[in-house]
Amino acid sequence: MKRLRIYIAVLSEVPGAGNGKKIIDEDNTMYYSGDEGSSNKYEVGVILNTKRLNTTVSFVPKSNQTILFQIEAKPSNFNITKEYAPTTYGSDQDITNIYKEVDELLQVTQNRELNLVMDDFNAKVGQGEIPGVAGKFGLGARNERGDTLIKF
Repeated sequence: MKRLRIYIAVLSEVPGAGNGKKIIDEDNTMYYSGDEGSSNKYEVGVILNTKRLNTTVSFVPKSNQTILFQIEAKPSNFNITKEYAPTTYGSDQDITNIYKEVDELLQVTQNRELNLVMDDFNAKVGQGEIPGVAGKFGLGARNERGDTLIKF
């Protein structure tokens, strides 16, 4: 991260248990979210270069698949909602739960703040422009999960 000057990195499949904060080195801190008793051994997380950004942060762990990371900034605070949706082998209920959790996390934020919803929805939006949602340079055919993402 240091060599590439990456100050914020969002992560999927972080091994661990539960929610928390771990100081990686003098520059970087990792925040992670997971279910203590879950059979899923992987979590989501965010690594922040706290030395470089020198700002107040807070995080709202929701589950092993969603986390809200809030950063105090000017002219406006910004929020990163990180999620990791199940692959196509996951049930429709699992997908519904992920979108519900992301929506609940976004309810915690303020309208004037910048909200970034990031990472892996395991969806294919496909070719064709969707004004206000997706550009015209998508690949392949849209799948059912792509429809769900567009509606979100």
